[in-house]
Amino acid sequence: MIIIKDLHKKFGTNAVLKGVSLDIQQGQSLVIIGGSGSGKSVLVKCILGLEQPTSGSITIDAHEMIGASRTARHKINSRIGMLFQHSALFDSLPIWQNVAFRALQTPSLSISDAREIAAEHLIRVGLETSLLDAFPNELSGGSAKRVGLARAIAPDANGTPPDILIFDEPTTGLDALMTEIINDLICECVENLHATTITITHDMRSVRTIADKAALLYRGGIIWQGEQNDLSDVTQDTNPYLYQFMNGLATGPIEVVE
Repeated sequence: MIIIKDLHKKFGTNAVLKGVSLDIQQGQSLVIIGGSGSGKSVLVKCILGLEQPTSGSITIDAHEMIGASRTARHKINSRIGMLFQHSALFDSLPIWQNVAFRALQTPSLSISDAREIAAEHLIRVGLETSLLDAFPNELSGGSAKRVGLARAIAPDANGTPPDILIFDEPTTGLDALMTEIINDLICECVENLHATTITITHDMRSVRTIADKAALLYRGGIIWQGEQNDLSDVTQDTNPYLYQFMNGLATGPIEVVE
């Protein structure tokens, strides 16, 4: 579904992505792990077309995205649901408009139908429909994440849900209990939608819950990738970088990127 080949991204002289290559099969859940400054969010922005790569290739469902026309990009992006790192809810819109935002891009959609979509998906992520007319500033961090997830999986006006989901640090800033709740909700949503999923995280608990496949991004390059089950076989001798990251060790070959 998504093939990334030799992707590079520079900001001036600062090389952030240095030859990233990934192959994500249809229906697969890939989790990309890595510390702060490793290039994870820039990679997501390149996939979404928010940043133009310096070189390389990104194909989504066999369509080349680098250099694609605005119409072609819009067609692909309309199939993508995105949960942003800090939820990125629209502060000036009530919750129902946030959740039904994709469907509301069709002007003919009635308010009652949009509210019904929002209500259904709030329930789906474990929230009460009494929040429909609330505003984002009235929500806790965990509830905001759930609303962001509801928006990511909500369908368009024709009832078609996204078949590609991207989650950028979905559990950042949450306590251990809420982290598990969000991870379980993501798994449930992915399973129900049969979506191809990319999750960006530094949280190994999320990796073990969400991933079919995992990849470690360090200083702009993929230095390890494999099946989730392969993580249990990693030792300091077989892959010191991954071992250090998995165990949260202060000492090792991984250096903190300022």
